[in-house]
Amino acid sequence: MNEAAELNLRTRYPEILGGMQDGIQCSDGWLTILDALFDEITRHCKREGIPVPRARQVKEKTGSLRCYLSSRDDFIDGLTQMAEEISGKTCEVCGEPGLMDVEDNIVRVRCLKHGGRTEEERDRMTTIWRLEPEKPPSDERRVPGRTEEGLDLRILDLLSEVADDYCYKRAPEFRVDAVHGGDGLRFEHQGADQRLEGLMAMTSAFWKRGAP
Repeated sequence: MNEAAELNLRTRYPEILGGMQDGIQCSDGWLTILDALFDEITRHCKREGIPVPRARQVKEKTGSLRCYLSSRDDFIDGLTQMAEEISGKTCEVCGEPGLMDVEDNIVRVRCLKHGGRTEEERDRMTTIWRLEPEKPPSDERRVPGRTEEGLDLRILDLLSEVADDYCYKRAPEFRVDAVHGGDGLRFEHQGADQRLEGLMAMTSAFWKRGAP
């Protein structure tokens, strides 16, 4: 990440990043994801009256974001998991929607403008894994793909996929009945545990910053 962007993040989130020795080891395209993640972590900790965790390392690994923290709870686990999943669909260079791909044994996420391939081209040459490889995709969506205002959002498709993989074993009753846009996304839901609450909070925070 370029020095100016990293300095801006360190200035905005000194409790999280102030003690981290290494630099942020990912490209600028994931800046918005990190901003949303650190903001939500800070808000959650202040709301719950718990210490804000310090980041030990923030980097790219196998094509997605990794953020290692000094402490966490289920809600923060949900935030960080969703941030990682969003990064796997976000071009590392520019922040536009991208595709995870493998080239020369290196996993990366790129849009077409920055050297990515189409999904059809990738699938002819590369196998990309699912979160639960042995589980068939669900025929039933847990999260609608459209807001009540009529917006079709890619980020809701990703949330539904991630939630389905998680709920398969841990929260089978989870459903989102409606999604409302506005200043962030608001979810009418049932059966959510704290991790799922974190997934939804990160989805809302990222979309609020201009995600499609």
